[in-house]
This record gives sequence, C-alpha cells and structure tokens, in this order.
Amino acid sequence: MSLALVGVAFVTGAGGGIGRACVEQFVRDGCTRLLITDLKDDHLAETVQSVKGINPEAIVVSKSGDITDNETIDNLIKLTVTKFGRLDYAVNSAGIIGKQKEITQLSLDDYDFVESVNARAIWLCERAQIAQMLTQEPLPTHDGRTGNKGAIVNISSMCGLIGLPNSTPYTMSKHAVIGLVRSDSTTFARQGIRVNALCPGIIDTGLISPQVRDFTMEYCKKFTPMERLGTPQEVADVASFLVSSRATYISGAAILVDGGHTGQ
Repeated sequence: MSLALVGVAFVTGAGGGIGRACVEQFVRDGCTRLLITDLKDDHLAETVQSVKGINPEAIVVSKSGDITDNETIDNLIKLTVTKFGRLDYAVNSAGIIGKQKEITQLSLDDYDFVESVNARAIWLCERAQIAQMLTQEPLPTHDGRTGNKGAIVNISSMCGLIGLPNSTPYTMSKHAVIGLVRSDSTTFARQGIRVNALCPGIIDTGLISPQVRDFTMEYCKKFTPMERLGTPQEVADVASFLVSSRATYISGAAILVDGGHTGQ
C-alpha cells in the first residue's frame, strides 16, 4: 500500500543505514522529489543509484556537507526550496555513538563531538526546516482530511528513554532530541507542523563494528524479546508513515522501534 507521499523530502544521514532506508521507502511510497545529504559523496551516490532502481523518474539532489555547521544547513534548505519550491517531509537521521567509556574517562572534546552531531545538528536542521514549512500551504491529503504544512521525524534512540551504561554523551544527546520534539511539537501544532521522534533499538547498521558484532548478536538474543537485531527498513517503514497524511493527528510522540526491549 502506497502512502501517497506527494511532497518534497529532505533526509540527513542518507548515505547509509536508517537514512538511506528512509529515502528508499519514501520513494516506494510515492515521493519523487528529494534532497539528501551526508558527509561522503560516494555514499550518497550509492543511495541515488538505489533510488533510481526503485523509480527512475524520481529526482534526487545529493549534496554532501557538515550538518553541525549552521550555514551548511541553511544552504541545504535553501537548495531544496530553490529546486523543488517547498519542503514537506524531513528526516534528521545523522548520528554517532561516540566513545563508550565511563564519564571519568571522557574528555570535554569527547562530549562536545557527540552532542554537536546528535543534538545540536538536529536542532539546527529543525529550526531551518520549520522556518520554511511555516511559509507554505498544507499539502493535499489522500482522503481529503486537513493536511499539514510539514512533518519532521527526528531519529533518537531507545537510549533517549532509558540509560546506556558507559555512554553519557550519547544517552544525553538522545534524550535531548526527544526534548526538542516535545517542545516544538507543542509550539507549532496550531500552524500545521508535526514533529515526532523515532527511538530505534539495536539496529543492524554500519554503527555496529565487526569487533562487537558477535557480542551485539548475543546481547539481543538475551535481552531483546524478539531475540534479533532490527533492520533499517523496519525503522524506515514507521518514518514513512509518520510523515504521511495517514498520521495527521500524531505529533510530539517518541515511538519505539526496539523489538520490545524497553517493554520488559
């Protein structure tokens, strides 16, 4: 079933993992105008190639950049609007884990690096995205209900709702994402802009290094009720629904996609 994504999408972290899966699913669900960004051009090129295999008619603008830089973000949003005229769906997916050590063994630089990518960059993205969405008329919907001027999905983590040992910068940054969502969702609800967070559990992405993969698999079998890793596709399916007109009454939510991990 297509979700009829007739608007324009903007996705960070689109060079792989959850970000790439979101781009691909958006296209499957009807989106044909997208701007995607990540740090590396070759990773973005792989995403574009994948999209063309799904829908050769889709127009994908790829632009590498550092999303911790305010000017870069503003320019990316301006490029989106220059190319496509508006911005309807945003997925802020870029993120890092950082060093996993107890707090006494971390430097201020260790903290600042994780916070700049996982929290500050999403704040910068959301600020620029909302500024554009406020200028727009709502999109038409699949069934004639009142539509939205825009929908934003920020990728947090189940660690935004629980604690992860030996990872204070990561855990703090993911809690911050949910705080951002809860504040802006209430601020801009009356203007027709929805903001939600997705909170993945342990997902099979490039963030899991070969050195810890076996340990991660054993951990999932022991502590996750579904006894497996999640997939980027399983997260992307929820993201695509959340930006669609089937989710017009959902805002301010932090939705877990964690195989039941936090439900125990």
